[in-house]
Order: sequence, then structure tokens, then C-alpha cells
Amino acid sequence: NPVFQTDTSYVFNGVSWAERDPNFHWTTTSLNGSNDNLIVTAPFIGSVVYNETGGTVVSFDVSNSLGINLNEAMYDEIGNLWGADLKRGASCNYGPFGFQFFTPDGPYQKKTFSMLFNNGSLWTVAGGTLYYESTYNLGQVSRYNGQNWNNRTADTDQPVLGNSWDYMYAAIDPLNPNHAYFSSWGRGLVELKDGAFYRYNSTNSNGTIKGLAADTASKYVAGVAFDSKGKLWISNAFNAQGIISRSQDGTFTAYDFGTMVTASRYLGAITVNSLNQKWVILGRGQGILVFEEAANGTVPFANRKVLSTSAGNGALPDNEVRCIVEDKDGTMWVGTDKGVCIFYSPDAVLGGTGWDAQKPGLVEGGFFYPLLENEKVTCIAVDGANRKWIGTEKGGLFLVSADGSKQLKIFNTDNSLLISNSILSVAIDPTSGEVFVATDEGIVSYRGDATEAEDAFAEKVYAFPNPVRPGYRGPIAIKGLLRDADVKITDMAGRLVYQTKANGGQATWDGNGFDGERAKSGVYLVFATNEDGSQTKVTKVMIVN
Repeated sequence: NPVFQTDTSYVFNGVSWAERDPNFHWTTTSLNGSNDNLIVTAPFIGSVVYNETGGTVVSFDVSNSLGINLNEAMYDEIGNLWGADLKRGASCNYGPFGFQFFTPDGPYQKKTFSMLFNNGSLWTVAGGTLYYESTYNLGQVSRYNGQNWNNRTADTDQPVLGNSWDYMYAAIDPLNPNHAYFSSWGRGLVELKDGAFYRYNSTNSNGTIKGLAADTASKYVAGVAFDSKGKLWISNAFNAQGIISRSQDGTFTAYDFGTMVTASRYLGAITVNSLNQKWVILGRGQGILVFEEAANGTVPFANRKVLSTSAGNGALPDNEVRCIVEDKDGTMWVGTDKGVCIFYSPDAVLGGTGWDAQKPGLVEGGFFYPLLENEKVTCIAVDGANRKWIGTEKGGLFLVSADGSKQLKIFNTDNSLLISNSILSVAIDPTSGEVFVATDEGIVSYRGDATEAEDAFAEKVYAFPNPVRPGYRGPIAIKGLLRDADVKITDMAGRLVYQTKANGGQATWDGNGFDGERAKSGVYLVFATNEDGSQTKVTKVMIVN
């Protein structure tokens, strides 16, 4: 029943149906038969356990039980009553011994919409939407330092996080890794500064952040990104001057793009590339807006362009654009509802010729197959070897070569520990190569084999794990290498056992020789050199079988 506290539940006695309890009208989330009892769970009151005659055995009382908010409950084999709590994980009632909570270390919400790796931390936000439709999911910001998660939620940070929802993206200040901004699809711009949250709307943004004419209270901000000068760029949908900047001194400036940005535009994510161009997704199938700020702080007409599927005007595979990322060669990769395209000359987009997007793909049997042309691409991340990790809406996760001509790996729920084929975001730790994958069912990570590399070897080149103990069959990583280093592995007698090239700053060895047989127990030498042999490093790895 849509009227609060008027729900009913019924019981069938083998002949007819009757109301189960005329005094129980709370919204019910689960009915479980457990230990010959009926467990009824209602989030507003907890869980009530009834015996076979309908009498109450025990209950989780929300008002008196440590803020419990249950969705389901059941007994275990030894009679402990467990509850699935909305915010605190699993709760267990040990009878006279009271409650104990088991909260997994991670974001409090399973649906992380976007992630960003910055200065050794993984930032995640929950609640966003692929289709620019409000879900009214209260704001949550989480930060992972490699060991622990720090969650900021509506419970910890009223009133800002309790009065803002559908967080889309994060932007971390290049001058201060603890200073961040977050876009809210419905409540404007949110700032985290000195440990506290602040929200910006029309009143405190110099009138720049605006809402729909019919709903001035709602401010739909999707894109947030810093440029190389430390200026924040913001995209505010349904605002005729919805491209906004905020300088380091706190000054907001709105820009007039004429018919390119109107009050009906769904302005999406912003990507700032190494040329300081801003690439803005125009949601709901409107293509891409590209612009560049002039030296005097204006955006002249010649410095702006809307890209579409038309030849000579972008040649996008589809106007429904989901993501944009710059790779290590300075090319712009774009994910659409019909696969991927690449802009090889982004410098020419605002004033040159021959800059239309090209489709990467595979050539087999004399035929060209555009990369993922039948997939809706939701996100793209670039690893240390310039390879692309591509997430899709329903097809799982793909790893492709740097130029997109080779499909290296496919991860889905059938062939891996990926927990859903609906990928929302991918972020990569540049130091370890670990790949974090956000799905609609939670986050998983994969130990990638590519890390960021420099033009010289690190002071210490080392193997991990070392020693390699009996039973271990995972990859052995050689870390601290220079970009694309040649790696040779020999036994102590100098016999070549294996050779490879680094992916970015890391190479991997499966522990087997060229013949596929496991290397014998012993110490092995690892020789790494650059292309002309002018830089070399040597390390050791021990294998114990």
C-alpha cells in the first residue's frame, strides 16, 4: 500500500487466506522460515520472530538496538539470529551476549558510479546515473589508501551529504591531494576542504550554478575536472551558460556558448587533456563539445566546436557518448553506444583538417572488425603500457592493445571473478598496476601486469613475490623497470630461461621456461636493459618447488 504503515501480510491455512497479524502493518522486506519459526523483517522496526502458534519469540527492536536497520534475518545452525543491515553489514544477536557487527571494509553502497586514482588514493562516488535520470541516492564519498577505506556519508556529514544525491564524478586539486570537488546530479557542486563538505548553488556561486526554470531548487552538475593551471571546470546541465570555471581564489565564471550550450542540454562529464582542451559529453545523444580557453580567459568562437557523427565534423560512431580519455600518446579515446573511436590529432580539432575520429579494430581473414562496435562502452582506463581497459554496459570488461588492434583479455561473470557484466568505472593504481573495476554489484580488483614507467630505471629493481614458495602459480612481477625494457632471465650458469619486454614499468614471468615446464628450484638472475643497452639493471629471484 502506498500509504505509510498500512501494509498487510497474509497466511494460507490450506483452504483460505487470512490476514496474518491485524496489528502488524509495517512495510515488510522479507519473510523467512528458519528454525521452525517465521522471521518477518521490516526496516522501520527490525525483525520479529514468530513461533508456530503465532507468538513472538524474539525481535530486533530498531529503536533500542544500536541503530539497526534490517532488510532480512535468519538463524544459523547453532541458533544465532543474523541480520542483513542496510548500513552496517551483518549483525548477529548472540542472545544474552548482545550484538556484534561484521562490516566489510569497503564503500557502504554497492553501486559505485565512478572512481579516480590520485596520489596513492582511490576515490569513489556512489549514486550517479548513466542515463541522466535522478535516482535520489544520497551522496557518498569513499577513499581507499591501499589498506583501509574511509567512508563519508549522510550519517557522518550532515547536512551536505544528507541533502545532496546522485554523485557523478570527482576532481582532485592538483595543488592539494586532500582538496576535492564532486558533482551532484540534482544538488549542484560539493567541495571537500579541510575535512569538511560545502555545497554550492546559485546563491554562493555568484549566480552561475542554476537549475531548471521549472525547478530552480535542483542543480544538475555532472562534469568536474581541473586543468593544468589548477582551475576547476564544471558542466551544469539545463543552464544556458552551463560551462563554468572556478579559479583557485574561489571566483566563479560562466561562459556563453550561444546555441552550443542551451537550457535544454544534458551536459555530462568533462575531460581536460594535455593541450588544456576541454572535452565535454553532451548527454542524451548530442555528441561532444570541445573548447579551449584563450590567454585572456575567454573562449572565442574559433576555440569551440560540437562534434557529431557527420564526416568532417568528428565522424563519431554514435552521438551517444559515454566516456572520453586521453592516452599516453596524446590521442583521445571516445566510448559510445556503438563502440570506440580515436581522435589521433586533437590539436587539429579546433582549426585543422583531416582530424575526424578513426575506428580501431581487428583485421582477420582480410576483413576489418571495428572494436566493440556492438557494445555500449561505459568507461575506458589507460594502464602503464598504454593499453586500454574498456568497460561495457552488459558485456563485461575488455583489455586491448595500445592501438586497439588486438583484444588481449575478456573478463565476464562466466570466465572470471567479475561479479557483474555491467561495468560503471575502471581506475588503475599506476604504481602497482592494480585494476579496480566498479560494477552495479560492487567493486573488484585485478592484479594487472603494467605499471607507470619512467625513462630510467628505478633506484631499486626487484622481483615480487620473492622467494616464490611451493604451490604459488601466479605471475612473478619484475618492478621498477624503465619504459619497454628488455628482460632476460637466466639460471646461475647463464642459460637463458625466459625473455620478455616490460609493460610500462613492469614485466611478468609465469615461472616456466620456454618449454612450458616449471623452472627448477634455485636462484635466477634477471637482466633488464633499454633498447641500446646503455642502461642496465640486474636482480635475483629464488624459486622453491
